[in-house]
Amino acid sequence: MLPNPIVLPRLAARRIALDAADHGLRDVETGGFLLARDDSDVISTVAFVGTLGITRRRDQFRISERAVDRLFAFVDDSGHWIPSQFHSHRLSVEGFSSTVVPQYASPPPRAEEWGWWRFEAGQWRRIAPPEGSDSDVEVVRFDEGGVRAD
Repeated sequence: MLPNPIVLPRLAARRIALDAADHGLRDVETGGFLLARDDSDVISTVAFVGTLGITRRRDQFRISERAVDRLFAFVDDSGHWIPSQFHSHRLSVEGFSSTVVPQYASPPPRAEEWGWWRFEAGQWRRIAPPEGSDSDVEVVRFDEGGVRAD
């Protein structure tokens, strides 16, 4: 199993689990991105998707190019980088870490109980869950309308 280089605050894991449960109870997928400050591997911001340019259905989750562009502009302007995404179905981005939050209507709140993978050389490789921390975390929501506090 490959090591996971990020540190994920337990608060972030709980917020992701709550968001997954909220959408899972409506039988739709969800996702977002984990952001860290440019000089750190500790997740400082959870970027959930909003509604504009977002498609959520059972077994389908899509983020429009414009919504991703809005998030990337926010990341550049705020001094962050994106070490990982989270979602409830498979996305293949070379060298990118992903987590799948299981049991989306009643997900476990601990990141150690989620599945973690990195897509490398055309295949998914399981990696260890990130180290946990008790640091604070900012939560934002993004879509085609921009990035805003959640």
